[in-house]
Amino acid sequence: GGGGCGGGGGGGGLGGGLLGLLQARDAGQQDGATASASSSSSHPGFPNQGIMGQMPQAMSGGGNSGMVHVMHILRKHAGSKKPKGRQGQKITCTQQEAEEYIEEIGFQLVELPFEEMRKQFAALAKTESDCNSAVKGGDVGWFRRGQRAPEFEEAAFALQVGELSDVVVTDSGVHLILRIG
Repeated sequence: GGGGCGGGGGGGGLGGGLLGLLQARDAGQQDGATASASSSSSHPGFPNQGIMGQMPQAMSGGGNSGMVHVMHILRKHAGSKKPKGRQGQKITCTQQEAEEYIEEIGFQLVELPFEEMRKQFAALAKTESDCNSAVKGGDVGWFRRGQRAPEFEEAAFALQVGELSDVVVTDSGVHLILRIG
């Protein structure tokens, strides 16, 4: 337990630094965008820039009306909703073992450049993931909020394109998520 918390803290610290960078970048983008935004009233849904500033990047950026495209690797454990592998075999590992396994995969991938990371991620998903998306290299396609487990969505929408998540735990098991769009 303790070790897991420590790891999470590290991830949080990293997020903080990244968030700072993103906010700085957003501020730069918004200076440029304000002029065009104020002259056009085609977005009645966004009353002012202030709200946009507080929205997660995925919702305001990407031009895809709040949708994300991710790949994931799922490791189920004995406590998962359906503790069966893709071949129907019973899954007996503990949640902690599943988390450590996913963490290991994350460590292997995190240093790679995006294209390479995406290739390796797909290869690992095909052999290691307990989700049916494994046949597509872990690609779950585009989705918007409300279509996936809340924890999965939260993590997916918080990522930048090309960014790898920390360990994400849902009813289904333990996930590693890579945002690709």
